[in-house]
Amino acid sequence: LKSVLATLEDGDIIRLADGTFEGVFLAPKKNFSVVASNAGAATISGKFGIPAGATVRFENLNFAVSANTLASTSHQYINRAGKYIIPIYDGKVSVYDCTFTGMSDAEETGAIHQYSANFVGLTVVNSTFTGAWAIRAKGSVSVENCTFDGLDRHCLQVLGNPNNPENQTVVFKKNKALNAGSGICGVSLATGNQ
Repeated sequence: LKSVLATLEDGDIIRLADGTFEGVFLAPKKNFSVVASNAGAATISGKFGIPAGATVRFENLNFAVSANTLASTSHQYINRAGKYIIPIYDGKVSVYDCTFTGMSDAEETGAIHQYSANFVGLTVVNSTFTGAWAIRAKGSVSVENCTFDGLDRHCLQVLGNPNNPENQTVVFKKNKALNAGSGICGVSLATGNQ
């Protein structure tokens, strides 16, 4: 997977074979997709960092926490996003029909963390999250038709930035929480979000 990412062109589609792809991956500053050849049969275990300038679509994949999720990348701003499976600095990310497992109850470990308030957009649709933390964002985010199973913390936490009102739109609809722990909070919005 790392060698393929190093040679990508805009518009490419990476089709992952069945199996587990373990590691710390960093997206190039390209517009591309990563999809499972067979829905739900390919797993990215570790971390897939998204820098500024990247536009990435993930589809029909499993994502899992591993020791690599806790590791640092070579990108200083992505490292600020904490120990998340998909840490995003300032890229655009779409997640469709994916499953995220293994998030711990530690506050800085989860599925997706969008770090920059200048962010242009995070879209998550028809995906399932199991564990503690799911999604944290500072910019515009849309979460629809998702399932949050066994969470003890936030389904979605939006920290916001009132200095960037054009990037502060939050959509959270048609989602459901199952087997929620005592500390679950559906959506937490900071001042300045719409």
